[in-house]
Amino acid sequence: MRRTHPRVPKCSLTRYDTISGPHNVVRLYADQHPDDIIGLVLVDSVHEQQAQRLRERLSPDSWAEIARLYGSNNPEQMDFEASAAQAAKAGNLGSVPLAVLQADHQQTNPAEAGISEETATETDEIMQELWPQLQRDLANLSTISSHTVVTDSGHFIQTDNPTAVVDAVRSVLTQ
Repeated sequence: MRRTHPRVPKCSLTRYDTISGPHNVVRLYADQHPDDIIGLVLVDSVHEQQAQRLRERLSPDSWAEIARLYGSNNPEQMDFEASAAQAAKAGNLGSVPLAVLQADHQQTNPAEAGISEETATETDEIMQELWPQLQRDLANLSTISSHTVVTDSGHFIQTDNPTAVVDAVRSVLTQ
């Protein structure tokens, strides 16, 4: 959310999808333009250490399959590792209101991700433990934050439970 924009009189809300780290872009923008930011809502967002932590836990064969999703071969054609490094340098958000929404379950569709069933199963098992930790880490980026696990929701919370996203935006705007 930005305070001002040449074509938007009050504020704007930008929504990003996941795999290649657009949350990292939002963090970098917030770091470079702090006067423009009135709050952030991260919706089941990627974490800049996600690839590193996943690599440490996956088998080498599974990591080989997953690694291409973190390179520039992902749907957004974004270099995840470069983006993650930039976000890590950005540091904390200080007292910018922040809401972190987390899906209550993760499930990888192997065909959609272009990986084997075995890799999808191994990744899902690891991410069930890792994802909540990463989401809590994101919430700790601000001194004014909330971390909400959205029940009956998969990764696309904005589709599964749009009310949760609207409520989070409203909450951030009123802080």
